[in-house]
Parts: sequence; structure tokens; C-alpha cells
Amino acid sequence: MRTYEYGNIQADIVLVQPVGDHDLAGIEAEVAEIQRLTNKGFRLLAVKVEDWNRNLSPWQDPAVFGNDDFGDGAKKTLAGILNLCQEKARNPVMGKVGDCIRDAYGWLNERGISCILEWNKGGHFKEPELRMARAFAWLLRGHQEN
Repeated sequence: MRTYEYGNIQADIVLVQPVGDHDLAGIEAEVAEIQRLTNKGFRLLAVKVEDWNRNLSPWQDPAVFGNDDFGDGAKKTLAGILNLCQEKARNPVMGKVGDCIRDAYGWLNERGISCILEWNKGGHFKEPELRMARAFAWLLRGHQEN
């Protein structure tokens, strides 16, 4: 996988974000927004994922857009990090994701695993660089408090 680096390469905090071609156009705006939202130094590693549907999907399912089916490579690719998707889509496959995310959150809480679930306004494809910037800035602010 190809990696793109942004921010301060000497920073102690390293943010890792899987990206596709569609994300790379807005990545510099995302970095600028993170810098605007926090004063914490960071290094962002954008890791290019070639087969987004197969390598980042936690389960197999038929294609939602286009012809590429979803695979079950997320566990291998992300070592357990889940990719959140839009639940309010008209497509029934995308529509069930919110329930699955809430179920996973409940399962983690029942086992005493510290976790936070936050829903953001907008769809999966609306301003992804700004949503990622807010998420990373939130993590950085939390890191400052610890």
C-alpha cells in the first residue's frame, strides 16, 4: 500500500487514515481543518487502499453502487477497526448498517469496554474530509487532557 504523509513528521501523535483516490483531493483541506481545530502537533499517514469494497468491508454483501461486491477483508486490513457507513440510504444493504453499529456498540458496552458512539449529520459521502478532521481533532483534544 502506498502511504502519503502530512503534518509534522516529528510529532508523537500519528493519525492513520485509509484513503481512496476520491479522498486524496481533499486530504490537504482535512489536515488544515485539523490544525485549525486543535493546537496539538500530529502526523497524518494516509494509506491508499486499492480495493476499497473488498478490503475495508467487515462482511460480504452484493454491490451497492457499480459492480464491485463487498468483501470481508476489513478484519485483515484494519485489524478490527470498523468502517462506519451511512444508515439512511435508500439501499437496503446500507440501511442496515446503523443497526449493526448500534448492536456492536451495545455489545462492547455490555462487556465493560470503554467506547464512544457519535453520529454526525450528513451522509457517508458529504464532506468526508471535514468529518474526518473533526474526528481526528476530537481525538487530539482528548489526548491533551490525559
